[in-house]
Amino acid sequence: MRSISSRVFAPAASARVAAEWRRSWNRSPSTPAALIGQAFSTLLRDFVARGRAAGMVTVATTQTPSADVVPTFLRDLFGFRWALRCSTPDASDTILGRGWASQGYSAAQIDPTARGVGLLLQEGGVPVRLRACWLDDLELAELARRAEVLVTDPTTAATTLLVEDEPA
Repeated sequence: MRSISSRVFAPAASARVAAEWRRSWNRSPSTPAALIGQAFSTLLRDFVARGRAAGMVTVATTQTPSADVVPTFLRDLFGFRWALRCSTPDASDTILGRGWASQGYSAAQIDPTARGVGLLLQEGGVPVRLRACWLDDLELAELARRAEVLVTDPTTAATTLLVEDEPA
């Protein structure tokens, strides 16, 4: 049986990079975290670059936005960057890109009680403040059911949704 690293990363990474990852991953617990982090960043960069070329969207998250965790060479590959509340303008710039905080687009200015609020930057655009919505399990199931209707029968999907959305 192959290891998780070879099943997940080998298809997206070159054989040399995948071998480097396996070597660093299979080392003893004394392997420096920086080495493992560097190998992971290299693989993620390769995965994101190939994914973009194929039209795949990659989502990466971190709780500690710093240049060590999100290197510029990796950040710049993402077409969309969403900075939720950060503790410093530098942390916000790590996600959005250098200079946005000094132009007034700092996720550090977001109220700590405003859960789900962040700044979304589209490649080539200007950061936009937005809030994510919360959907419970029942709402997600309903959303999935509606999406299935759109995919399976596009001719009646609009009519079905309009009738269902009308107040009783």
